[in-house]
Amino acid sequence: LVAAELDEGACQSKGKIPFVPLEALHQLHHLIVIMAVVHIVYSVLTMVIGSTRVREWKLWENETKTNEYQSLHGGRIRYTRESTFVQNNTGSIWNRNSILSVIAAFFEQFFWSVSKTDYLTLRHGFIMTHMKTNIMFDFRNYILRSLEDDFTRVVGISPFLWILMVIFIVLNVHGWEMYLWISFIPFIAVLAVGTKLRCVIKTMAAEFSRQHGVVVGIPVVRPSDELFWFGRPQILLFLIHFSLFQNAFELSCYLWVVMSFGAHSCFDHNHALLLIRLIIGILGQFICSYVTLPLYALVTQMGSNVKRAIFKEKTAKAINKWHKMAKVKLKNKEEQRLGVREGAAKSSTVSPLEQELYSASDVP
Repeated sequence: LVAAELDEGACQSKGKIPFVPLEALHQLHHLIVIMAVVHIVYSVLTMVIGSTRVREWKLWENETKTNEYQSLHGGRIRYTRESTFVQNNTGSIWNRNSILSVIAAFFEQFFWSVSKTDYLTLRHGFIMTHMKTNIMFDFRNYILRSLEDDFTRVVGISPFLWILMVIFIVLNVHGWEMYLWISFIPFIAVLAVGTKLRCVIKTMAAEFSRQHGVVVGIPVVRPSDELFWFGRPQILLFLIHFSLFQNAFELSCYLWVVMSFGAHSCFDHNHALLLIRLIIGILGQFICSYVTLPLYALVTQMGSNVKRAIFKEKTAKAINKWHKMAKVKLKNKEEQRLGVREGAAKSSTVSPLEQELYSASDVP
């Protein structure tokens, strides 16, 4: 700060002014700090509320371990149209047209985003596809571990999001009410994600109904990345991340103005519009935490690949350590072959599996 003051004084002595005044830098630093704190708090609250809802599925998971469940669903034969999962997602007149089906999915996310039938069916489809030898797999714990992995991405702020924040600040021209319009973006994004996730469930039910006339036990739905936008389930997580960041930006701007210029400054002269922005932000945050995130946690497991959370923490650490050791061994062997290393060194034996781990871009 002292150096900045000296530079500003040097500019004034030459009859010039700095491109960014010292006071503006102070205000920018305050805004960045407030933005980072609010975003972290928002992300933590969202994950806590979403994880709490996922933990409520423990009763459903425990039910799958009982003998009554195994005997009831193990070999029961019925017509596909009589399956509860198919009836709930394709039986209504709203589900016989693509446009009406999307409308139905939009409203369903608020009232029964994840039903017991949906959970048990998607769990069964995941296990039959990826864990066929372990029918007692704890699917709920796997979902919780996946959420923890996703949290490490959501809590961060990428350069792209910082650039968006700068653009929004620059476009906040008097009379445009830019902050009011951009407050709708995260709200619409959260609703779009929830609607898409419900549509994925409906699509799986419709495909199963077309391909099978009868069902034995629980319907075996087919996980696939093609069910998601552009075949990339990660887009949904990005939209959730963006929504959390944008809501945090809304609240941060308000707190920054109040702390820097007071509650009755000219920045927020229209209190009615300010109230609308805050209500939209809080409502979008609640829907994202309580509705969209649990639905995301379940439905995105229906992708073509499993996530790294499929391994327990100790196993994942062991594989990562093995991966690093394999990279070191291969690097040493290559250096020895090219004569880069000086002196004698013991040759390392690298197994084909270690070579595969080295060449892999990531370990599941």
